[in-house]
Amino acid sequence: MRISVGVLFILGLSVTTFSQTVRNVDFNVKNNKLIITYDLVNCPRNVLYDVSVSITDRQSGKIYPYSITGDVYKVDCGSGKEIVWDVLKDNVELKSEIKVGIKVEKEYSTVVTKGPSNVFWSMLLPGTGSLIVADEPSVLSLFAMGGYLYGAYKAISLKVEADNYYKNYSLATDQVEMNTQYDLATKTMDTANIYLGLAGAIWTVDVLYTLFKGISNRRKQLRYLSEFDRRNNFYVTATPNVFKVGWVHKF
Repeated sequence: MRISVGVLFILGLSVTTFSQTVRNVDFNVKNNKLIITYDLVNCPRNVLYDVSVSITDRQSGKIYPYSITGDVYKVDCGSGKEIVWDVLKDNVELKSEIKVGIKVEKEYSTVVTKGPSNVFWSMLLPGTGSLIVADEPSVLSLFAMGGYLYGAYKAISLKVEADNYYKNYSLATDQVEMNTQYDLATKTMDTANIYLGLAGAIWTVDVLYTLFKGISNRRKQLRYLSEFDRRNNFYVTATPNVFKVGWVHKF
């Protein structure tokens, strides 16, 4: 089957659009392939789009092409977008005047919401950043937050207590009292350092986890957004002359 020049002339008179963000839809036929061009305009920042293509033949009815390549999945805003439909590969015959529709089906935000920048939240309060970047809410983040706050509180309160013991030691005139107050100051300060170390360990672990988990999340999102074309596609379609069930794999 070949698409005739006569049909091509009629095609050029029948371009339509179905979305406010799609403009200047046009197409032509080359080597039995339908080359569709369009522009995406008035788009917000940091958004990609999936679009669908529909072909309406006056005789055959609506046709949904499957052997298409180009700017179909995760398309950024701009002009000069192109979609190529291999008509023969879909075993479709265009018999008369057709209309081409381009419609925005889905949108994707490119803003990395669980990225490594959330490490600053963990630096301010451990547990907050890790809670944001986690795949699912985790009680470990709450334990980290509570453990850090408790460790910091105990370290500060024990430091104040140790300073008071040392002050009493400095003011004591009896040697026994001096030794007692000095031992209490030393032991209390040692305990304060243990709690301080615990709070520091929790802070360090939570910051590192948030950083590396955020980097991993960003890589996954960017990798997902870079997959501009699906490799496999199962489809069911019907026209007045044929009913098809198929599986398309793109190499």
